[in-house]
Amino acid sequence: ADHRFNVSREERRHGDRLAREAGATTHMVLLSAFAALLHRLTGQDRLIVGTPVANRTHPATEAMLGFFVNTLPLAVRVDGASSFRALLAGVRDDALAAQAHQDVPLQAIVEAVNPPRQPGRNPLFQVSFVWQNTPQPVLELPGLQVDAVPAHSGAAKVDLALEMEETESGIAASVEYRSALFAAGSIERMAREFRALIASVAAAPDARVRDLEILSDDDREQLIRQSTGTAP
Repeated sequence: ADHRFNVSREERRHGDRLAREAGATTHMVLLSAFAALLHRLTGQDRLIVGTPVANRTHPATEAMLGFFVNTLPLAVRVDGASSFRALLAGVRDDALAAQAHQDVPLQAIVEAVNPPRQPGRNPLFQVSFVWQNTPQPVLELPGLQVDAVPAHSGAAKVDLALEMEETESGIAASVEYRSALFAAGSIERMAREFRALIASVAAAPDARVRDLEILSDDDREQLIRQSTGTAP
């Protein structure tokens, strides 16, 4: 299944500003925020996150038809005692190093690592992050109005995948997940926590990862009501 949510234009601008200050990209800021959230939710300090790249580094492939996309497995290390800015610096360096070798097929990495295989599971990562910032052409047909309609295949490629796309109003996001592992309510809460973490990072990028706020105002109020026995 999937859950869709939006990141506002103002929240997007905060991410852009932090990226410029750190000599990084918005993709790296959002990936770092996603890794920080996964660390807070799982307690794991080493996360393997798959992220696709266009793999069109050669001029000859820029206008060529075909599917060149490759997936890079990024080993993200998260220290809860370090600042988010330090996490972003590490993600930036690791992403740049991986992108320098983006033409290496994922299958070649799998064969070199030779991990245990399980049917129906990616051998290297179970979480992915996708950032779409390529301008989408407007399809115009004579006498017709054409609108894009969100669709879902009904299958999950990995256990948890966050896809974010740049739009005029901010960022359109979608969490695709295995419904056998996650309840819809858990994913909806995760989306709220991600937005809360982005706001916390924008306000205090030098705060420790373990101190970043991940509760929305509504979720915090609900927890207070539950703890005091006043929840409806």
